[in-house]
Amino acid sequence: AHHQAGGIRREDKSGGRMWPTVRALLTQSGLDPLTITATGPHGMLVKGDVLAAMGLCAPPLAPAAAHEPNVVKASAATASPAAAATTAAAAAAPKSAPAAKAAKAATAAATPGVVNEFEDLPVTNIRKVIAGRLLASKTQNPHEYVTAEVSLAGVAALRAQLKKAGVKASVNDCVVYAAARALAASPKINATWDNAKGVAVFHPTVDIAIAVATPGGLITPIVTGADGKSLTAIGGDIRELAGRAREGKLKPHEFMGGSFSISNLGMFPVDQFSAILNPPQGAIMAVGRGVDKVVLGSDGQPTDSPVMSVTVSADARVADAADVARFVEVFREHIEKGAASWVV
Repeated sequence: AHHQAGGIRREDKSGGRMWPTVRALLTQSGLDPLTITATGPHGMLVKGDVLAAMGLCAPPLAPAAAHEPNVVKASAATASPAAAATTAAAAAAPKSAPAAKAAKAATAAATPGVVNEFEDLPVTNIRKVIAGRLLASKTQNPHEYVTAEVSLAGVAALRAQLKKAGVKASVNDCVVYAAARALAASPKINATWDNAKGVAVFHPTVDIAIAVATPGGLITPIVTGADGKSLTAIGGDIRELAGRAREGKLKPHEFMGGSFSISNLGMFPVDQFSAILNPPQGAIMAVGRGVDKVVLGSDGQPTDSPVMSVTVSADARVADAADVARFVEVFREHIEKGAASWVV
């Protein structure tokens, strides 16, 4: 495997030298550089090594065997009894998936009454990175939540009008469009937290990261300058970035960074949920599905209307709950506008 097994670290022959982009990737991922096989000159890590360890691309060609870095392992003479036992168990373990299944079946057959009710699945490196970052975010960043319902009647009318003209626009496209306009008017929400300096950083551009599920795990490609783009331009960017994300073809700058995130589970039977902050961003919006509810119409009579719940999770060090509430209010104003007000 390209990513060394936990507990086994290679010898650093590069003297700690690495390119700034590699160092930035390591900081973002939280990976230990000495647990990643280095394929660069003189034992240096290259970007491909770190991205492969994160599970985002195929590993670069490994160096020739004669030039591979040494792996530092505890010897049998110096290892603790627990480590020796672990090493022995690892050595005795089946080396392939078919062999593992065969051994498991043989054990079950030899032990009457024992039923295999579960199977251990290996965790990919990208899932380890995601889990580590989410755990750190949830435990180290003070989360606050603001939830509101918005009407989708205007969005439904807009989409019907665009469909007649042969133009595709999803509800998610409309959400990103409205959020971008609201962020442009809400500098405290369009911000990140600089942990080193202990200050909030307000961003001059609106760069929205969109959560996309891939076979390897969750990734957040970024729609840059979203507040200056039309609805169809935003939709085109989202579909193009999401397609390349699922193919593992995104470049680091296309999924690292951003000033705000949106996670939409509206395609599932999910009415409402709260998302964990994506550091160093100061806020993330969780979007539920659209549902029909009975409301009072303009004539005072009850009628059914599509509504959607959104929950904004924010870093309390970056913005107060009142700031988040004002952002949600502006978001509602934009997404509930009539079709003529949208820049298509």
